[in-house]
Amino acid sequence: MSQNTGYEVPLEHRISKSQRQELQRMFELGQRILATEPDKADEAGRRFQYCVENDPRNRIYVEAFLQAVELVHPTAQPKKRRWFDRQNAAWKSACQADDSQGILARGPAMLVRNPWDASVLLPLVRACHTFGYLEPALRYLQNAIECSENEVESHRLYARTLAWTGRFSTSSACWGRVLELVPDDEESQRMRDIFECDAAVIPLDSPANA
Repeated sequence: MSQNTGYEVPLEHRISKSQRQELQRMFELGQRILATEPDKADEAGRRFQYCVENDPRNRIYVEAFLQAVELVHPTAQPKKRRWFDRQNAAWKSACQADDSQGILARGPAMLVRNPWDASVLLPLVRACHTFGYLEPALRYLQNAIECSENEVESHRLYARTLAWTGRFSTSSACWGRVLELVPDDEESQRMRDIFECDAAVIPLDSPANA
């Protein structure tokens, strides 16, 4: 479900009652396709993709979308050069402009090609942080960590996001993984020291200030 993090939801992400009903119908259709015709995961994925693109703060939609495209691509896919690739051009343009709304809108289409692509997943995570969409960010990070590409940054963002959601013990373990990869990492060392204190008084910056 969508979450209330205290952030103001941008106009582009505000959903009317009729839109919510439309998204729910699309979501349920995707679920029925998977339940009755599991070999058509790509069709279900398109329904879930529409839901994620129109409600990027909904963890349930993100979860269903990634699970569907993972059925189509259970392992990382090689990157292919595509001529006149409008989707990729729009994605790159959004990333270069640091357009968080554009990244959230265009990222799912890129994940349809490869749900394990850290070069897509990590910008989506940072865009989620901009708006306080922490639960969807955690789900994207699960795939980023599994793909083992850019492992240090994936674990660093995962540790931060876990802390922002109050999962301090798991965050501490994740910072430990960063230290294993980069033994002299100052941020990891500082955060591990902080986590030895009472979690209730841990001074954590918000995602917007990180």
